[in-house]
Amino acid sequence: MPQVVRSSNFAAGVVAVVAGVALVGCGDSKPSADHSSPADSGKAGGATASVPAYTGSPLPGLDAKPVAAVPAHTGGSGEDDTPYAVGTSFVFVKATDPKSTGDQQRPATVVFYQASTGRQLARVEVPLWDEQQPQVGDFNGQPAIYFHETTTGASDGLNPPQTTDHELGFVASGKKVVDESWPDAQSRKPVDGWPVNATTSKVSIYAPDGTLRLSVDVGDVNAYPQLPTIVDNVALVSEAEPGSSEPQSRLAAYDLTNPRSTLWTSDTVKPAGATSPNPSVRFTTAGRLVLVWSAGSDPDKAIVSVNDLHTGKALGVTASLTVSHDFWSSSGSARGADNAQANTAVLPILPADSDLGCIALSEADAQIRWQQTATQEGFTPILVVGDAVYGSTRLNSVNAYVNGDNSLPLPTLALSLTTGTVAQNGFDTAVPFLVTDDGYALVYPADSNANHYWIFKSNT
Repeated sequence: MPQVVRSSNFAAGVVAVVAGVALVGCGDSKPSADHSSPADSGKAGGATASVPAYTGSPLPGLDAKPVAAVPAHTGGSGEDDTPYAVGTSFVFVKATDPKSTGDQQRPATVVFYQASTGRQLARVEVPLWDEQQPQVGDFNGQPAIYFHETTTGASDGLNPPQTTDHELGFVASGKKVVDESWPDAQSRKPVDGWPVNATTSKVSIYAPDGTLRLSVDVGDVNAYPQLPTIVDNVALVSEAEPGSSEPQSRLAAYDLTNPRSTLWTSDTVKPAGATSPNPSVRFTTAGRLVLVWSAGSDPDKAIVSVNDLHTGKALGVTASLTVSHDFWSSSGSARGADNAQANTAVLPILPADSDLGCIALSEADAQIRWQQTATQEGFTPILVVGDAVYGSTRLNSVNAYVNGDNSLPLPTLALSLTTGTVAQNGFDTAVPFLVTDDGYALVYPADSNANHYWIFKSNT
């Protein structure tokens, strides 16, 4: 089981916006032929594990009893599996070779479990991967997980060694959908199935077969290269607003299946009261975007809107909200939590040192459902399942360290998703920490000697 340690500086004080699952990145081209050692897909139909009895107290947002259990075993390197929620599956990644000092790439075994039954769907071997963080995104609208690796060949004695980037992608069933390679000299970064070359003046997006799909001159408005957000075959690119007297950036949406012109631009859908044409993309869910805009000359003011991904049409807009002055920095706000099953979920818009806590919004129309008061301890949302939002406060937080350098936060507090009142304070026997799109939670037993995780279904 993962090692549990307490942390006193876990992010707190955020604004919770109730939204859906954020799947950043997709692809619409067929996977290329194998250029590196292939990942071997396992066979579906594995037996489900017996379900250990759960005798603890009811967990907010979940049914009373678990529906399944999956093994939580230690890999051959002496490290635990790292779990991820991918669509309707839980995916466990296990490094299969011991880690040497400074080594960030190792072979891995990846096991896919159906969340609703605990049945093993597939087992694949990834020959080499950068263990810092697999990307969870989508492929042609299907949730997917991606693994990146960089390999360097031997020199021929005259020329320097050639370095090659590889990316493998699997959908929730364990089926491989992306197997692509490109020379490292091309400076392409993987964005969930799409190799992207981004500079301060140009963004180029390539299909998995290497063909150029979109090239945009973004102007000289970005101080550093910005990778696009890619979801459901739509690329959201930060580019210069044409015709402005001073350089300003805007968000432009491009259809990667037919990228001849923009679908929409943020300067044409900017809500009343917003002062910048370039919003921050916080979540994408079910064909919708949750965007945050600066509001007025005061840097501590912001507006949140819910927009249609393909048309840019605003489905709802909040009034001006108070945010921390450093909210607009790239590292100034925690990412937050959300879930596609609920029509409400969680987005933070305040950094960890804020005292303002959370607000909850409907992703359908951006209406505020509840808001923390200034006297309450700031709450950090971690996950949403059923009618509950789980998280922690800055004074009481727990991290579960899994697979060496990676860590997953464990909630210490649950609030009602509809009212914001406390549903449970502290979890002595078990706590959920991951949730799938169809509302199944992976639950961490408090017993550090347990060799399983429970799976509970949401109560809505």
